[in-house]
Amino acid sequence: MKKISINAERAVGTVIGLALVAGLILGLRFFLGGEEGTWSCVSGEWVASGEPSGPPPETGCEPPVREPQFVDPSTIADEDLPLNKGRLMRDREGMKPDTWYLRFDLEDGYTWLEVSFADGAVCLYDGEAAACDSLYPPSGAATSFSGGRLGGDKFLVNRLEVVPR
Repeated sequence: MKKISINAERAVGTVIGLALVAGLILGLRFFLGGEEGTWSCVSGEWVASGEPSGPPPETGCEPPVREPQFVDPSTIADEDLPLNKGRLMRDREGMKPDTWYLRFDLEDGYTWLEVSFADGAVCLYDGEAAACDSLYPPSGAATSFSGGRLGGDKFLVNRLEVVPR
């Protein structure tokens, strides 16, 4: 029988040690590395990660709810405002006290314009015509109206009707 030299024993030990370390790394990768080929929900859409074996799930991936953001009215062109419908608002944060505003819902948020009533403006609420300065509908009431923007952040109302809920 041949004797194995110390250098050969070291080489065999090194190879075995490297094989064990490589096996440990691969084992950890497969056991702790997660699934290959999964679907992830990103901004309300299913996105493939790797190569999933099946189609994306049909439910459970809702887009994050985004609160509408206030848009400075001075940055909005007249043609971008829905100038015949809005919500009548009053006494909200950022508004002058005891002042009516029209809130306009926009594609990317909302804005409001301070309301001024034209001389002889007609306002309808609960089926009754009244002087606009005596109008007291609930804040947030839907309205249809006619009038025009006075520039900046003011709107002149000629006729306003509070739409029943």
